[in-house]
Amino acid sequence: MKYDDLRVVLTALQSGKCVPVHKTDSRVSVHMLSGHIRLSAFGRTFDMLPGSLLALDPEAPHDIEALVDSAYLLTIAWPGRHRANLGTA
Repeated sequence: MKYDDLRVVLTALQSGKCVPVHKTDSRVSVHMLSGHIRLSAFGRTFDMLPGSLLALDPEAPHDIEALVDSAYLLTIAWPGRHRANLGTA
């Protein structure tokens, strides 16, 4: 799903694959659908299993490792972006 102020991305990672350390300028959430990932952020490690939900603040460095084949929903919000565009149409 893709809007000016919101993205929801179905993400799949094969066992052993990693997403290296990165950050976004927006708040994000990771909602586990299947599998098992290890997400590191805030100096902590989170073992995420199906049903787990984690929100990250903007600019929070994090990385992800799939311990088994896994799928999760990544939601990215850009607060205020839609409202800023309303006056430009």
